[in-house]
Amino acid sequence: SGGYLLLLLGQYVAVLDAISTFADALRAGSVEGILAVAPRLVSIAAGVVLGVVVVSNGVRWLLKHYRELTLGALLGLLLGAVAGLWPFQAPIDPEIGTTVRGVLIETELQARSVPLKHRSTVVFTPSPLVAGGAVGLAFTGFAISIGIARLGGTGRSVPQSSPSSRQRVNNREA
Repeated sequence: SGGYLLLLLGQYVAVLDAISTFADALRAGSVEGILAVAPRLVSIAAGVVLGVVVVSNGVRWLLKHYRELTLGALLGLLLGAVAGLWPFQAPIDPEIGTTVRGVLIETELQARSVPLKHRSTVVFTPSPLVAGGAVGLAFTGFAISIGIARLGGTGRSVPQSSPSSRQRVNNREA
């Protein structure tokens, strides 16, 4: 997805900041604020439109001409995307001179007062207990999903009174 790609490129927070700054400027009626962030938003929107058109048509062509190879590549991307969902990340204070949600951080006090949800993150190595707990929870979620799927059945109901077409063919051959 585009959001995941922005996350991998480290631009997710920057894009959200641009959107938030635009919304704040729009509410305040600040033409200068709108014009300041408009080039970023226009380039993001153009990239989204171009990306959707190019990627969807490219994947369609690849599926038509190289179905198995394309499905394998897409599966690889899907499995590789799991690495971007690494849960062991900690927020860090913004550096002096950076802009967070349209506000220039000029002091240590400002940096520490930025809410956690607006901070960049850094990856850390978990303790064995924390890593084991995460793996245990992942397996628990997997087991619950399998259990729900088994309770729900296949979703197809085959009438018992009429034999399937395969059974009719087998009966004719006998």
